[in-house]
Amino acid sequence: HQRELYQQVRSTIETLRNLIVTVEGYQTSSKDNYIDWLGQYATNLRDLDSMSDHLVVEIPREMIRLVDEGVNPFVVTQQIANETITREKATLGKTLALKVMCVCVCIDCVNSLIWFFICSLEIP
Repeated sequence: HQRELYQQVRSTIETLRNLIVTVEGYQTSSKDNYIDWLGQYATNLRDLDSMSDHLVVEIPREMIRLVDEGVNPFVVTQQIANETITREKATLGKTLALKVMCVCVCIDCVNSLIWFFICSLEIP
């Protein structure tokens, strides 16, 4: 259902965009286009409304509290996205550091084995 909702929202936005373009360049000859886009927009809104019966949207209490305090939810969402990206970069950096450390440990082990092998050889 989430994918269908996403596609319907995109379709609604595209219809609204076309409606705005038609209204901005309105001429008497574009009346039919205006009516068509307006009808399509109304249909899209009806479709979105009918989809709401099948979707469960949970809004975190923290978000509701922030909105009640007058904080723009888009700003909060952007901050969360930025924090997530920062944490992901840090995790990636730590992962790469561990890989480098593992390679270094393996190289040290191989060097130690080679040294042990060389030292164990009896030279006449």
